[in-house]
Amino acid sequence: MTCGGRTAVPQVPAAKAAATSARLTSTLTGAVQGQLPAGSQLTANPAGEYPKGTPHGPLEFYYVFQPPVPLPNGCQGGVSEYSAWATITVSGVKKGNLMALITPPSENSRPLACSDGTVEGAHYSCNRQTGPTGEAILTSTLVQNGGGPTLYRVEVDRLDGTSILLDSANVPDDAKLGGRPATPAPPLTHQQLITIALGDGLTVGSR
Repeated sequence: MTCGGRTAVPQVPAAKAAATSARLTSTLTGAVQGQLPAGSQLTANPAGEYPKGTPHGPLEFYYVFQPPVPLPNGCQGGVSEYSAWATITVSGVKKGNLMALITPPSENSRPLACSDGTVEGAHYSCNRQTGPTGEAILTSTLVQNGGGPTLYRVEVDRLDGTSILLDSANVPDDAKLGGRPATPAPPLTHQQLITIALGDGLTVGSR
């Protein structure tokens, strides 16, 4: 079905999704380790449990598909994406976490949007820029009020249509759960997240 020229997201076959998940896990793990200080460790994050009751290792990607459902505007929704989580430990201290969300090329892809303001009790600020070969890059910072977690986010639309979202927060688990920050800032900077997102191999196909 179409809606204004847009189509429902397709499901990736199980064998292909498994192979892609394994490749992304290896690629992202190497890229992240290359940005962290020597001796840093990546450990499993409780947020990386999917389906419920199925844990995953540090930065171990899993494929998520939710079939299209009718939306109020008459279009079709749906999810087709790869996700991974890890807790980052430096010198024996849990400094924060990293979440990755990678979406295959889709006719439903929308341009990255940027706006500053307050979102659910947190201050949000962002900046849009262009990558070295024309990639759309959006960097943002979300600081929860009352001394809560700080989250650095980078969103990249690669030239082959792959969309990448990387979040790094200064709490060991999921920043959405709040908690006391382990460090003043997340363990990975915006620039490090950009470098990771633009690295070779972190892609899931072409348009």
